[in-house]
Amino acid sequence: MNQEARSPGLNMEHGFVKKIEHNQHLRQQQFKDDSVKRQEAAKLVRRVGFQNKTPKPSMELYRPPTSTEMTHKSSGNHRVHFQTTHSPKSVDLKMMLQRSKSFGGTDLMEVAAVGFERDSFPLEYHGIIKRALHDPNSLPSRQLMEVVRVICSKAVESLQNAQPAAQMCFTIIEKEKGNTFLESLLNSCREWYNEKDKLLRNSISGTNILVSGNGAGSKRWTAYVSFLMELYLRLKSHHRTVTLANNAESTGSNTTAQTPAAANQTLTLSVLIFECCQIILKPPSLNNVAEIECLRSLLSTIGRQLESDSLQRMQQIIALMRDAFIDPSISTQIRKTLLELVELHASQWQLDLPQTMYYFPYTTLDRN
Repeated sequence: MNQEARSPGLNMEHGFVKKIEHNQHLRQQQFKDDSVKRQEAAKLVRRVGFQNKTPKPSMELYRPPTSTEMTHKSSGNHRVHFQTTHSPKSVDLKMMLQRSKSFGGTDLMEVAAVGFERDSFPLEYHGIIKRALHDPNSLPSRQLMEVVRVICSKAVESLQNAQPAAQMCFTIIEKEKGNTFLESLLNSCREWYNEKDKLLRNSISGTNILVSGNGAGSKRWTAYVSFLMELYLRLKSHHRTVTLANNAESTGSNTTAQTPAAANQTLTLSVLIFECCQIILKPPSLNNVAEIECLRSLLSTIGRQLESDSLQRMQQIIALMRDAFIDPSISTQIRKTLLELVELHASQWQLDLPQTMYYFPYTTLDRN
């Protein structure tokens, strides 16, 4: 009776052992299930990320332009490559695109360096202009003459085109071994002068156009005269440089005497310029403010050189300016410009201080 009676159905040791075994079994089963799920998830990731079971994915994948052609070409491969590798076909396409452009990077820099925009010239002439700027010796004479025609046509479109057109011409001349381009340029300038009536066709249509100088023909004429001036400046400098280089190589002297061919080329331009000056100093151009200002710019820039080329022709120009100065039909503005040019010539092409202050009263003088 003193001994405690135990419950016949309760075995504490047996119950805990069963519980522990059951929990261990659950943990092992859960670990297996988790492992299976991880493997299935890894397979799913590989299948979704790298396999291409369908012809086209549900959402278009971004591909760099250089790898697009390669991806389509190797459609049998089940991997999508994003590396920017270059296949021979893509390189050819890139070269074709570069050839189809108007001007490449270097060509655009050369055209911009002389003051022209990318699309200044007709598209069909971009190729030969590009070649002329790079290597004019690679072009036949016919194409060089075509380049001259295109540049001259551009030069007379606007007064602002005179300087860049002349610079482009001498970029080509300095690279050319012969004189085909230069001789063709001089011939073209003579042809434009022979067509001066067409260049001036709008200048005789009315008094308002003559006074204001806003006619299209007047603008083309002044652009042509300015183009001649720019060519003359560069031709003189070009011949001087070539002569110095040749003399230094042959005799070691520094003389600047021109060869007969160079002197003849310079004379061609100077004669054209003198004849243009004579036209401007006679009616109806005499009453055109824009043309008189063009004459003023020309003589102020190259008057000294023109006089050294032909003293007799310069004396004829000065006589015409004196006669025009006393013409009662010209305006006060034009008369003052003519007087300035006469005094400029009398002062050896350099105005002194009182003259400068009279003709340019708003000029600020440095007093350093």
